[in-house]
Amino acid sequence: MQTFAGTNTLSYPVGVFDINGTLLGNAANSAAYVSLWNNDTADARLGTLALGKDSMHFNLNLNAGQILPSGVTGLRYFQVDLAWSQFDAFRQFNGAYIDFGDGTGIRMPSMETDTPAVHPPSTIYQPYFDNVYHFQNAYYFVHNYPDTSLKTITCYHNDTTENSDFDNFYSPATSLTKLRNLRGNLPQHTNEIGGSCYQQPSMNNLQGILNWNSINSVQFFRLHLGDGVSQSLNIGYPQDFMAANKGLAYIDIHGCGDTTFKLSRLKSGWTTYFTQLTAITLNENGWNHEDLSVLKNLNYFVLVAGSTPLDSSEIDNVFIQIAAGSGQTISNGLIGIGTGGSGRTSASRSAVNFLLGKGWVIGIDGVYVTPS
Repeated sequence: MQTFAGTNTLSYPVGVFDINGTLLGNAANSAAYVSLWNNDTADARLGTLALGKDSMHFNLNLNAGQILPSGVTGLRYFQVDLAWSQFDAFRQFNGAYIDFGDGTGIRMPSMETDTPAVHPPSTIYQPYFDNVYHFQNAYYFVHNYPDTSLKTITCYHNDTTENSDFDNFYSPATSLTKLRNLRGNLPQHTNEIGGSCYQQPSMNNLQGILNWNSINSVQFFRLHLGDGVSQSLNIGYPQDFMAANKGLAYIDIHGCGDTTFKLSRLKSGWTTYFTQLTAITLNENGWNHEDLSVLKNLNYFVLVAGSTPLDSSEIDNVFIQIAAGSGQTISNGLIGIGTGGSGRTSASRSAVNFLLGKGWVIGIDGVYVTPS
């Protein structure tokens, strides 16, 4: 059994696809896979599938004149539930095949494809260049449903870098606030956890993810404010849930509205643990003012005030610590601070001038800082 990418399928349950790439259904074991495969007309013309030496290998009795394929196709998957009439947040990042939960689905194009795959009725696509997080072209697929009844959306994947980060194309992000019950197998090499505007507790935890303990490839963590309004709420990730992902490079939690969630939830001592961190975007409620000077690779830092203005000493410390840390070796970085109405003091003048001298761009409340 193989994925669309030609790699070995890792485990059950899987989506069963025929020789033409058409989804036939889901199988929890090899016997169920064989049954679905053999009952398909296109597959039956090729031959008859039988159980093999183990659950991921099969024997195929070829019909006369047919050519033996390199494998049969099965994709692991994760699922979410939605009771709404539209979902505007599918991207190629989310899977190789998306079952919309209403009897229709789509084979996703690759990231390098300029023209999306043929899409089913009630589905449109919107081109978009996502140069902040993925540095690649992407399409947003918008699917409309006839009503607001509960649908189960299934994202079949190749166990590569696909992820469960959904992001809205339209505003407000109504469908994302209603999305719930993340479950199944995430791609084994997924590069991202979190998403935009999730507000249901079952979207902001990993209780339903079967393979989380074996994943160590996450580089991006996001609690993103996708529509500028709908904050991420009810964050239920357990303490140290990112301990296996030391390669974490980008954190964006400026959309987090749950004041109980802090960056220390990712891993206690996170600033010294995630040594590859290059970029952080957060609001004031999301951290405990940890020392930024130990983050030697940091080249992008954005801090936004919460319900009250930032303390001036905190603003000063951001500049002083970054200048003493990554500013010593990194040029042309960026620091942006939304103070909420306060400002920095002369205590950070030397640090700010040092960073500006190394080509860093510094903005405070939308105004670029110049040497003083």
